[in-house]
Amino acid sequence: MVGGTLYVHDLAGPWEWSQIVDLGDAAIASPAMRAAGERVVPRHKPHMVLPSPDQAYVAVTYTGDKFVHILDASTKEVVVSLDARRPAAGVVGGAMHAGAWHGNEHFIIVDMTGSVNDVAGGALHKYQVDVANGVSYHKASLAIGLSASDRGTTATKPIAMGGNAIGAFADLYFVTDAKGAGSIINGTSMTVVRNLPLADFGACTGGGLWIVPHPEISEVVIAQYGTVGGTQCLYQVNLKSLTITKTYALPTAADDAHGIAFCRASTGGHFLVNTNRASATLDVLDYETGRVALRRGCRLCLHDAFHRPPPQAPSYHATPIARLFPPECLRTPQSSPLPKTPTPQGGRRRLFRPQRPILLEGAPAGRDLFAPGWRV
Repeated sequence: MVGGTLYVHDLAGPWEWSQIVDLGDAAIASPAMRAAGERVVPRHKPHMVLPSPDQAYVAVTYTGDKFVHILDASTKEVVVSLDARRPAAGVVGGAMHAGAWHGNEHFIIVDMTGSVNDVAGGALHKYQVDVANGVSYHKASLAIGLSASDRGTTATKPIAMGGNAIGAFADLYFVTDAKGAGSIINGTSMTVVRNLPLADFGACTGGGLWIVPHPEISEVVIAQYGTVGGTQCLYQVNLKSLTITKTYALPTAADDAHGIAFCRASTGGHFLVNTNRASATLDVLDYETGRVALRRGCRLCLHDAFHRPPPQAPSYHATPIARLFPPECLRTPQSSPLPKTPTPQGGRRRLFRPQRPILLEGAPAGRDLFAPGWRV
């Protein structure tokens, strides 16, 4: 399956998809890319939707391919394609899992399995995005495999990267790894600033996932690590001291942590919202103390037609990336069951209609349906 579908929800509008974009058709129809002489084809397995700092553009990564598409946030038109197959001598692309913007004109791809100068174990690829001319320019690639020795791991497989763009440490990013541990890199020089050793990560010896910035403290990001049936961890990473400064303990019943966000309660104070796929639970932790302020089972599911959410509210499923509406982050929706209806894959699934919806979710695990919500 190539292309995929982007489901857009306007947070200021009614509970319905404000736009449904066929990513394959968007790629083929892209006039800017055609004008630039690009060979425009749909790509395989869209995975992440990553807005630029100015919210003007969105990067869509493809885990089953070696490309990233840049979309105009207003028109949803594909305006630039980042080709990471062989962007430079000695650089071989693998699977484009995630990435991060470095300013509004550069994007760094997290390649899980690529190599640089025959060093395997994944790579980061930095591109300049020239929207005006519909082209991109490869600027540098960084081999992550070289970090295994310093980290104390036997292998590397970078999963995601994230920084904090609000202050003096905007050039620094933390890179998580499926094989354990992680690194802080400089996005300007594309060099490793510090490899954090596996010993610093305690019980979580693998399963690196997502990173979110603290909305007010410029040197802090939160990194999530989790696996099915294993230990789940959240880490406070300080980009100034280049260290892990706090480890958050998740409930023992949390299984397969796979979604993290900040929210602020109406009474003040920041909280961390952690979602777990396998256990279908949501945990709310006090950012300062680490205390579990709320833990709820997520009776969430995918609407049968998917293209036609119910008029009162959308339906949900217990899959990643939580998006909260502050200050409602500490409230729980009251749900009433609806009749079982067919799913897009066949079979039947009971639906729930939240009276006070609080989160938007990502696409079903292991499927090519793609509905992360338009993150702008």
